[in-house]
Amino acid sequence: MPTTTLHLVRHGEVHNPQAILYGRLPRFRLSERGREQARAAAEALRAEPLVAVYTSPMLRARQTAGIIAEPHNLPVQQSALLNEIHSPHQGRPYAELDAIKWNLYEGIGPEYEQPEDIVARLQRFAARLRRNHPGQAVAAVTHGDVVIHAQLWARGLALT
Repeated sequence: MPTTTLHLVRHGEVHNPQAILYGRLPRFRLSERGREQARAAAEALRAEPLVAVYTSPMLRARQTAGIIAEPHNLPVQQSALLNEIHSPHQGRPYAELDAIKWNLYEGIGPEYEQPEDIVARLQRFAARLRRNHPGQAVAAVTHGDVVIHAQLWARGLALT
């Protein structure tokens, strides 16, 4: 089977004056610096022969994906498989998360995502890409923890 190339991109910086873990909370948009970062990502991918641009449903990711897709004249396709992690910590101030050393996964209930859950949805997304875009290049905009877990999985490293 031909190799599918995935350019996995974290969304740009978010306007977050309250310094909270925004998670899946709505209406968190890119800051001006985040827009600049998205433009830089678009420039870095300009010469790539992208056939599709996917994104998380979150506003900041959709905005980043739109900027990346524009030079390629591609529509942006949303996928819940690229969504932000489902965490009980969303909405908490960064200072509270500093106190727990940003350990977002320890001691949380089964209704929230663990690293294995994140990797499982990334594997489903990758399988769809291989099926729908064999031998082609695509970009996907997602979130920091998702990118980190994708790297760990791709390198065969421990998820914790």
